[in-house]
Amino acid sequence: MGISLPNEKLVELPDYRFPIGLENLAKGLELTDEVFRDRTEVVGFTVDDASSPDLDDAIHLREMSDSWIVEITISDVDSLVKKDSDIDKAAAVRVATQYFGEKKGSIPMLPKVLSENRLSLHEAKLRPTITVRVTLNKVGQVLNIELAKTYLRSFSRMAHSDYQGSKIIGDPGLPMNTYLEFAKLLAARRLSKGSIAMQHLIPQYNIDEEGNIRQGSVSAACQIVQEFMILANTSVAEFLTEQKQPAPYRVHQALEAATTPTRSQIINEIEKTSDYLTLMDNLRFIYNKYLLGAVYQPTAGEHFGLGVDAYLHFTSPIRRYADLINHRIVKALIDDAEPPYSRADIERLCNYLNETLRRLQTLRAIKSGKHSLYNYRQSTAPHSTRGTDALSVDHDLEALVEFQNKNRVGGVTFEYHAKPGVNIVLTCTASARYQGKRYTFKVSERSDKMTVKNLAARGLRKKLERAIADSPPLADKPVSNSFGTAKTTVSGQLIDYCQQNQLNMPNFHWEIWGGGVTPTACHCRITRELALTGYGPNTKIAKTEAAGKMLEYLKTNSAYLGIADQ
Repeated sequence: MGISLPNEKLVELPDYRFPIGLENLAKGLELTDEVFRDRTEVVGFTVDDASSPDLDDAIHLREMSDSWIVEITISDVDSLVKKDSDIDKAAAVRVATQYFGEKKGSIPMLPKVLSENRLSLHEAKLRPTITVRVTLNKVGQVLNIELAKTYLRSFSRMAHSDYQGSKIIGDPGLPMNTYLEFAKLLAARRLSKGSIAMQHLIPQYNIDEEGNIRQGSVSAACQIVQEFMILANTSVAEFLTEQKQPAPYRVHQALEAATTPTRSQIINEIEKTSDYLTLMDNLRFIYNKYLLGAVYQPTAGEHFGLGVDAYLHFTSPIRRYADLINHRIVKALIDDAEPPYSRADIERLCNYLNETLRRLQTLRAIKSGKHSLYNYRQSTAPHSTRGTDALSVDHDLEALVEFQNKNRVGGVTFEYHAKPGVNIVLTCTASARYQGKRYTFKVSERSDKMTVKNLAARGLRKKLERAIADSPPLADKPVSNSFGTAKTTVSGQLIDYCQQNQLNMPNFHWEIWGGGVTPTACHCRITRELALTGYGPNTKIAKTEAAGKMLEYLKTNSAYLGIADQ
């Protein structure tokens, strides 16, 4: 037992290239006859993006007289990448493959000679695999789960965006339509149990397993893959739970609070949404206020988004380190061997994965120049289990906030109005105060919220720059960006606390949706990564809640943040 994890925290994105020594080690790993010994043959085909060279999984479905037999077959990465090998240690540093779009390429978790060649399930190529075989009755209830070491020659490759492929799957007159009907059965059963994730609520939008809203239509092929993968991951989680086996389970739980709504109340709130802008804001409010962020932990727990009691990642070991760890655990059980990791190893691993994935998210945003979302959740602190809210920060917004701090500009507010339709027009009005005068800048675009918000922030900043250039210099006097600094106000107490402990001064800005559809949100930011959100019926109440959250967080986590006891 034992696990080798990096001692130093990730401070920059890994190079897309591996050191020459590791590349040479990878090139020397061959698929010998020994690799395929004691394995049974299975059949299946892959479905992935047309440009994806790293194919982790294949699927196959059989319809019996009274049941379904579905096989999800996944590349056995551990057959070549052994535990604690130099390549395994490099994968642990990278944690997951980072994708930057078709034109910008990726930073792979494994050397490409492995991830895109010898371990990828290319058509007609012999590959070592692990198969999850699930038997279900005709209404989609799981009857049996089997896990086996196998080998596969994929008989076909289908692309998500392949028109012909989607047409074949969706044509009722062809056998492949069986896959789509089975996927719809799985989805309906999952949603009937209260799943929020993977719902296709309105045209062109859906929700992924972590609760993020994704834009774009979902092809029949993509719908099939997502349901098969959820089934595989859930089945393996159930299998390991029955074995009382510690593993990096994926857990997504609600806050234990009297004000947390029930699952049915949350679903009812989402289902009554008629347009995507309201949906986005409702979900942001629900996920930030009532739900903890999805994390890895060594024991199974509820996955709120998927509506299941146990879930883990198993179907992408080429791209994700947690899946590779779970493969090793499963293979040990199949071989009736000693577990490769102790519970203490798994606990260390989960903490490491949670922290590193958070850092990777931030580093990706910095690299792209689009600080799309920094999730600073208290689950990253070793002593805390409460969730915090997320602040959306982007390049032009960040520049506006810095400009605001340097030039004594009053609290910035963003107000949104949406004009529904096929091509939704979103209007964002950014405003701020300077020397008793309010300045505004309005943008209307057929685009997403972050785009119009940053355009408005950029325009407002330039407008303020011109105003300041034409204004007489201000007298040198203390400035507050709160409604008041008296200790009787929560924001005043927060400012005093920050001054006493030599912390950055808190910065507040608001987001308001026109029509009163959702509460006003107030974002309180201490640093780029430490930002909490408060909600209320108006700006003052929202600010009080945000300031209160930040003050409580700073005091609760004073030791973790290096703040002296008062």
